[in-house]
Amino acid sequence: MTIDDVNVVYIALPGKVKGITTENEDGSFTIFIDKDLSSDQQRETYLHEMDHIASGDLRSILSADQIEKISYGRI
Repeated sequence: MTIDDVNVVYIALPGKVKGITTENEDGSFTIFIDKDLSSDQQRETYLHEMDHIASGDLRSILSADQIEKISYGRI
């Protein structure tokens, strides 16, 4: 994966969701980041979502909630 394989889109996200990542049909990824976050929060969210990509989380059999708990050391 290279940086060219990742698209970033700033949109309004529901509730407390800061970011969402999807894998596209061509194997690239799109990271959606809440447009209302501060620039620091957006940067943190981007890095967090990039970690999910690098860790292969999008292909995991675990649920998003389980992955987040593991990511934050709660499991």
